[in-house]
Amino acid sequence: MNYVKASYGTDSSQYFEFIDAVEGDNEGSTSVRKVAVLIHGGFWRGTYDLSLMKELGYFLKPSVDALYNIEYRRLSGGGGWPTTFEDVISAVNEIFEDLDRRFDFSDPIDVFIVGHSAGGHLAALAASYFSKQSIPAKFYGISLGGVLDLEIGFKQRIGDGVVGDFLGVTNDPSAELLSASSPRHRLSGDEFMLVITGGQDTVVPASIATSFIERAIELGVDLEFADFPGEDHMDLIATTSSSIAKVVEYITKR
Repeated sequence: MNYVKASYGTDSSQYFEFIDAVEGDNEGSTSVRKVAVLIHGGFWRGTYDLSLMKELGYFLKPSVDALYNIEYRRLSGGGGWPTTFEDVISAVNEIFEDLDRRFDFSDPIDVFIVGHSAGGHLAALAASYFSKQSIPAKFYGISLGGVLDLEIGFKQRIGDGVVGDFLGVTNDPSAELLSASSPRHRLSGDEFMLVITGGQDTVVPASIATSFIERAIELGVDLEFADFPGEDHMDLIATTSSSIAKVVEYITKR
């Protein structure tokens, strides 16, 4: 299995990689039902890129029929709100075009958007967004230590105040801004979500996920959540972790 790069825009950061496990003559005839889309973290900064999720992608590939790993514009390269989120939406739309070229499918498919840290924020937002779109798919948001409540993230100054940098504000973000950009505030009740936290995570405190979970339960979101007391922020994407075993279980049983 190899990663193959494809662009979804003109910027150097607007691309995704597809794990190519289909030989040329079979393309267009192989069926697909489950798709995973990975979104890396790094507090929306340029510190990390999609290579952070490559090992996880190889590990998850046997659980799905197709797997994609997204890159996007970050704060160091013209990103921020709403540009970074718009990149994710554009990438997923282009992924559907790519799926149509590579595979034969007519029934609705399951798309698992798996995000870590800031990628968890983007995955949850994307799941809410696509739950309202007329695309023949059911979208699942999977957050691994995700920044799921930007209001709390801003007040606690996680990442040395990176939430304010991402949103472009120095004062408390407005209700209108939060309703668009914060997963907790954007929830409608139509989503399918898996939220995973680590008890040793000091990068994105569990209280951020707790706020999201409480709101999701209140709205009747199809929600599963699990905390792993012995895992820290980076353990949440380690292929040997209990967190990733939970992700595999979640994808497999759907």
